[in-house]
Amino acid sequence: MQNRRSFLKLGAGAALGGIAATIPTMANASCATEIKWDETFDTIVIGSGFAGLSAALNTKKQGLGSVLVLEKMQVIGGNSAINGGWLAIPKNPIQLAQGVNDDSPAELVKDQIISGRGMADIPYLEMIANRSLDAYQLCIDNGVIFRKDFNIQVGGHNKARAIRTKHGTGGDITTKLYESA
Repeated sequence: MQNRRSFLKLGAGAALGGIAATIPTMANASCATEIKWDETFDTIVIGSGFAGLSAALNTKKQGLGSVLVLEKMQVIGGNSAINGGWLAIPKNPIQLAQGVNDDSPAELVKDQIISGRGMADIPYLEMIANRSLDAYQLCIDNGVIFRKDFNIQVGGHNKARAIRTKHGTGGDITTKLYESA
């Protein structure tokens, strides 16, 4: 017995089969001539935000060859350049100088899970929190300036651990990482 669902499944299968049949022909046509590249790179990084520029910088520092960074935005830094220049860093030097000694990466993860209403990838949150001081140090090593004595408690956090760049923009970070990379 044919019903609407069976008919739709049959139609979708036929359409996919037709598309799949043309793929080998298209692949052979595009590979028929030798491709000549204008440039080659050992590593290509997609995005010039905090993560992309950190990856490019660390690739360069480790001597892993040439690096190309591609960005969708018209300016270096992507979305990271236009954020507020905030970093949540447990055990950051300003926090410790203010006497906040009972913070930890685990506390940050706990706050993030609560703020995200449990919709989180806990291993990724833990990795980010555990490496947050490394990210802070990467910024300092590359000339990023943070506001002096500025460490506050922001929404969703149970401790004061939020530091901010001098001008309050992510561009303070991305510009310095770009210059170094």
